[in-house]
Amino acid sequence: MLKTLIVDDDKLVRKGLILTMPWTDFGMKVVGEANNGVKALEFLGGQEVDLLVTDLEMPVMSGIELMKQVKAEYPHIWMVVLTFHQDFDNIQQALRIGAIDYIAKVQLEQERMEEVLARIANRIREERMQSGVRQSLTEGSPEASGSTAGDMKKVLVFASLLDKADPQALQAIPFVRTQPLSGIGFGLWALKCSGALPEMDEDVLRRCGLEREWAILHVRGAGGGQHDWHIMLHAYKEHDFFYDYEPERSVYDFVADQPTGDGPQMPADADMRRIREGWSSLFWVTDDVIYEQLLAETQRLRPSVPLLESIFYSAAAEWKRILPDSAIPELGSQRPFAYWVNAVEWLHTVRSQLRGKLRKTYSDEVLQSVMKAVSYIREHFNQELRLADAAREANISRSYFSQCFKDIIGQSFNDYVRSLRIAHAEVLLQQTANPIYWVAEQCGYENEKYFSRVFSERVGMLPSEYRQRPRPNPK
Repeated sequence: MLKTLIVDDDKLVRKGLILTMPWTDFGMKVVGEANNGVKALEFLGGQEVDLLVTDLEMPVMSGIELMKQVKAEYPHIWMVVLTFHQDFDNIQQALRIGAIDYIAKVQLEQERMEEVLARIANRIREERMQSGVRQSLTEGSPEASGSTAGDMKKVLVFASLLDKADPQALQAIPFVRTQPLSGIGFGLWALKCSGALPEMDEDVLRRCGLEREWAILHVRGAGGGQHDWHIMLHAYKEHDFFYDYEPERSVYDFVADQPTGDGPQMPADADMRRIREGWSSLFWVTDDVIYEQLLAETQRLRPSVPLLESIFYSAAAEWKRILPDSAIPELGSQRPFAYWVNAVEWLHTVRSQLRGKLRKTYSDEVLQSVMKAVSYIREHFNQELRLADAAREANISRSYFSQCFKDIIGQSFNDYVRSLRIAHAEVLLQQTANPIYWVAEQCGYENEKYFSRVFSERVGMLPSEYRQRPRPNPK
């Protein structure tokens, strides 16, 4: 059993996670809980823990600082973070520190708990596979000694495309029946050939009805002193293959003896912030060039799968705020994208639906002008902001802009600005302990009493009551 520690400053969240999630079904057992990072470190000093599940925003010691200390003092512990979708910067920092995944609190009311834990368990299993291979190579295994270098320079590896792909099905391929298959972990099966590799073509899997379940990796340079080609192949399957996979393609080349440094590198924070802001806007919906540029840039940067998902979860939340009555396809509760092509398909669907809504009445030129104004509003909502300012940014007359804005966005200018400010206030009230007047100022309200009145009208309670209310218990 994986001994698990839950860390969150909200007691109801901790109890909800402990009592409602089927930990034992996935080989996990909650052995403790803590309400801040300091208490968590005290617990770790006296108890064995394998998995840390921690909130990021906590008093006394933040989750980020806790993760840094755990990484330094207990490097064997896997870490998963609890956060909000909009905490993109914190998610990115947590993944950079070493978190294997994240759980968005706002998803817990929608997701099945089994799927959340299955995702984490699969990730830990993958990490263990890679660690096991790495350890065997340092303990004098045949690969480490180089004793198979002569017959392992070129290898065929079958990569499963589905979690439950059956390797026995590969026996339908004639040359597989005459050569031994060896499982090397992470859904990879190597065909060890004593002589030349068998002849094959791109249609070999399709002829056997296996093209939807398997891909073939043609590994070159697997011998000749290259001791860790298994590790490199695992890393490729986990990261780059996600972007390389194409539904109509069966065979992929992988060069094992090419220098790879320390493996896939996380893109720079500035690059990821730029990509997230690009997808969060709706310019890509109305402008083909911007859309293609965003797709190309995202694929070029190749963020990790959890980071990519956090970008689109965060962006989807923004789209719903811009067009609140739009039916945006959900990302799903499990890993929403098996491969990059699935992400692109989802984006095509979202774009088609949003574009259809936006184009009902107005030309692309007007749509892009209004989207430009929306971007301006989102950047300045916490400042003094007037309709005339937004209309000037859109280069549209004030009266016509007011009409266009309401038709396209579904809210009047004033209602839209107010909704942005109140949404931001809710986040600040949840995640900070700063006084109400500070929250009001951060949201564009100079008068605390007026802010409290607007907040109460919108939310149904005063800001102080909202901060003190019990948070929803995960179901």
